[in-house]
Amino acid sequence: MIGRAFEADACDIVIGHIDKFTQVPLPLGKTSLPTVFFCVEPNRSLYDGGNLSKLLGGVTDHFTRKLVQLDRQLATSIMQFACNSFYTRDSIYHTYGKLAWVIPSGVDVNEFCPKPEIKKENLILVVGVLMRHKAPEFLLQSVAQIEERYRPRVVFVYPRGSETMRAELQEYADTNRIEVEFHPRVQMKDLVELYNRAKVCAYPPIMEPGGLVPLEAQACGTPVVAMNEGGNREEVLHGVTGLLTNRDPKEHGAAIEQLIRNDKLLDRMGKAGRDWVNSKWTWEKIVPQFENALQTLVKP
Repeated sequence: MIGRAFEADACDIVIGHIDKFTQVPLPLGKTSLPTVFFCVEPNRSLYDGGNLSKLLGGVTDHFTRKLVQLDRQLATSIMQFACNSFYTRDSIYHTYGKLAWVIPSGVDVNEFCPKPEIKKENLILVVGVLMRHKAPEFLLQSVAQIEERYRPRVVFVYPRGSETMRAELQEYADTNRIEVEFHPRVQMKDLVELYNRAKVCAYPPIMEPGGLVPLEAQACGTPVVAMNEGGNREEVLHGVTGLLTNRDPKEHGAAIEQLIRNDKLLDRMGKAGRDWVNSKWTWEKIVPQFENALQTLVKP
């Protein structure tokens, strides 16, 4: 029914985002119009960590097998995949055998910008849902490696998450003498203020395909310390706009400490981060790329 509605409205192209259950939205497989699926990443719960090989070997429940079959069937009907990082493009090809456009994420640099009137504090900002694959506990383990007299306050900003995990993080912080704050569902202006107050934005998620958080932080002139994996390697310039580390608490903690104890380095990387986002990651630069790509699918 939805697919027919697209055609009744005389649409040129149908663009879909991820579906909560099937990943590839069902309506994209129900229309004869050109379709573009903007895939943030293939479904982790189905394909990550060797799960696909288990599924093919029959070691799973019937419902999950059907979900995978439907996901892959829908993927074959998509005319064009799109994503926001080369890392994700590779994942899409390995999962679905499809080549994808890479359309980088865009940031509103007028909204996310340095606020000179806001003073930096010895604060580490962590933005993202409170879930295991975002690795908030790893971040606290890293901060615990920092000598206590230099140890920063850690502020978690999250749109949603597990209260159980929040309690676990608080317990770990209390045990290891780390000051933490939890801010659920903050307003945009408050988020921008926190980016500006923080000396460092930490980004510990596991194999993150490409996130807005590192770009928003750099747009605000705040260096990023992130994992040397996934889309981070495309968004953060190691040694220039931030630091990329291996997933080792000592190494990660040392990178954070290097920045919070060196104001000149912090200032230099902050300015470079702002320049980096302005050079490539603004909406003014991204939107024309997407529009030009879509034009290739429109019938003359």
